[in-house]
Amino acid sequence: MENLALSSMHEAPERRVADYASACQHPAAGLASRSLFNDRLRAAMMAAGRSGRNVAVLALTMDCYRGVKSSLGHEACSALLMHAALAIKSCLRECDTVAHLLCNEFAVILPDMANEDDVMPLASKLLQAIKQPMYWQDSPLTTTASIGIALMGQGGSEAAGMLHSANSAMAQAQGHGGNRFRFVVHEMNDRASRMFAQEAELRRALLHSELLLHYQLRAGAAEEGPVGAEARVLWQHPKRGLVALADFVQVAESSGLIVPLGAWAIREVCRQQRAWREAGGPILPVSITLSPRQLGEDGFVEHIEVAMEEYGVAPAMLSFEITDSIGEDFLGEVVSMQNELKAIGIQLSFGPGSCPSIIDLPMAADALAQLLAADRPRSNTMLPLWKAINYKA
Repeated sequence: MENLALSSMHEAPERRVADYASACQHPAAGLASRSLFNDRLRAAMMAAGRSGRNVAVLALTMDCYRGVKSSLGHEACSALLMHAALAIKSCLRECDTVAHLLCNEFAVILPDMANEDDVMPLASKLLQAIKQPMYWQDSPLTTTASIGIALMGQGGSEAAGMLHSANSAMAQAQGHGGNRFRFVVHEMNDRASRMFAQEAELRRALLHSELLLHYQLRAGAAEEGPVGAEARVLWQHPKRGLVALADFVQVAESSGLIVPLGAWAIREVCRQQRAWREAGGPILPVSITLSPRQLGEDGFVEHIEVAMEEYGVAPAMLSFEITDSIGEDFLGEVVSMQNELKAIGIQLSFGPGSCPSIIDLPMAADALAQLLAADRPRSNTMLPLWKAINYKA
């Protein structure tokens, strides 16, 4: 999705403007009109009232729109809005709705949310996606956005009230400097501020080498001794002491910092294995826990190969495990990456509860490909795996 946004910046101006108009109007693009947005919001609110779940409305505006318009002109603005539209869509689920309401304003419906805590990671992810540079006339242009968030019940009982409340919160976010999100409820803003502060601290930790790995041995039979080790990331926080990954993984995920963090962990494990070898100690295979998001990053396998070659680590000395639940949107990437890792001799396994199916994906991937690729299964249990196998088709 991001590549499409970047490549589209280099096309002829007339084509860019036409493509953007099409993207905003064509139903297949997933950008709803205001009337469709209102209809879907009312339906989502009714469904939430029956199920006890929640609905969030996000109002989003591009912070640099006026500056781009005055300095670069209308065509650059069209390219900017296309960049924003594609970035927003890349972060959403199939059940979500994004609409282009005004020249510089988008709105998003997030139905079927468990609670407000589900919204903050998505809002942070949107900010990161939009912040990725776009190119205009071969020059990079960094963009930011302001987001206002209203939850059902915070803006009245009508759809229009929720959108109005989200717009008010969006104006507050922009008034505080932009590149942030604000909630209608002040308590949620305090929590969001704490999340932003922790994200800034985590960025500093990556720069100042505050992260470290501890290795937990995996025991075999009594006469065998340890048969491997599991690498666990810890944060040597200057004020809080040692902090477990579980206490900051949500911020790492939502901010995108999980990717450089994971790359550091892989390289550090390879470096440690060489140190063990040079010290004459036992060399144990090490398992590294991955986030599903890391598997979708370009160059992931290449980074592993470079680290192994630099430190002289054999593929059998590394393995990876996913312990978090894998969303249906990631299943295709997981299956594809499992095959790529297998091709270079590295195992990718799954912890209990990580795969949304009763089928053991690591053991059955090849068989499932033959069994399911030709025919869509009728069983709802098998459907996510069928989609994963046919992801690249």
